[in-house]
Amino acid sequence: MSIRFGTSGWRAVIADEFTFENVRSATEAICSYLKGSHSGSSRQTLIIGHDTRFMGEKFMATAAEIARKKGFRVLQCEEAVPTPALSHAIRQERAAGGINFTASHNPPEYQGIKFSTGDGAPALPEVTQQIEAAINGSEQASDSEGGSIESYDARTGYLADLSGKINFKAIAEGRGGFGYDPLWGTGRGYFDKVLRDHFDRGNHLLSFLLKVCEAHERSSGSRFRGSIGDRVQSGRLAVADLLKYDALICQLPIRCGLRALRSIEAASTPSEVYEVDFPVALRCPRL
Repeated sequence: MSIRFGTSGWRAVIADEFTFENVRSATEAICSYLKGSHSGSSRQTLIIGHDTRFMGEKFMATAAEIARKKGFRVLQCEEAVPTPALSHAIRQERAAGGINFTASHNPPEYQGIKFSTGDGAPALPEVTQQIEAAINGSEQASDSEGGSIESYDARTGYLADLSGKINFKAIAEGRGGFGYDPLWGTGRGYFDKVLRDHFDRGNHLLSFLLKVCEAHERSSGSRFRGSIGDRVQSGRLAVADLLKYDALICQLPIRCGLRALRSIEAASTPSEVYEVDFPVALRCPRL
């Protein structure tokens, strides 16, 4: 088959055209292009990541091993990475380029390779045309010693850089309410971390719920029945839980900013615990 790059990348249906064999061919061609365009450079750095699509980790590992054999220092992203974060990493690490396994907006049965050059930008047509020619001509860069694969955290540096560009304090002072569900998208671990770090109202709510659990335990001598108490205790409460357990949070509107409690005395000790369709619900006064 003929591999064609579109908007800086190649996308195809998994197990149809997007196969390990074709991933190897595309990676070989990218390595050949980089070695040819940076012929005077010492060992080059190549950053490789993946999104949350099926088999992303496996495709990434396959590409990383090929690049290692070609003598590249491979920085392999330790978790799913959005393309902007990988682009930032390319510039931060002064890498020769980056490969991200993502099919962008395509349906879930698709997977893809997005190649970015050393400036962090998507590869231009004059670059992808050279890569396509190398694929179709079966060109391969020769193996060389000195290659390595290192685990790499792309998130920390990217979010730190955003903090220097965005006035999160001004946004927080607006006291807006936020609900976020990444739906298993590659933004998970990014935007939710921003919300936790700069808009800690969710932490106030979890703190309140934890105090309510503790108050119940003190008054009744027993722990919450069901899973909600455990999830509050471990901090694993999601927005979906808040919507289902509106009785538990006293029908507190998220838009009010989830004000921190003055103290647990601001709400009386829970007076009633009862079984409902959900594991447990709790009646408390409104804040």
